[in-house]
Amino acid sequence: MNVIEYLLKTGSSWRSLSLSVFKGNYKWQSIYYHFNKWNKLNIFCKIYKQILAKYFKNNVFIII
Repeated sequence: MNVIEYLLKTGSSWRSLSLSVFKGNYKWQSIYYHFNKWNKLNIFCKIYKQILAKYFKNNVFIII
């Protein structure tokens, strides 16, 4: 998940990921496979909706 977050923040391409920064022995193909699978299952949308539900109550943004 950290690798996908890094990719989305930096906007770099899958093949240019510097995976030595992250712990583990990852290949960009493996990261892309899981990202694509989770994207097709709408996992990211579900996470986003849960975050919104946590911080928005009755159309009011709650700062913790």
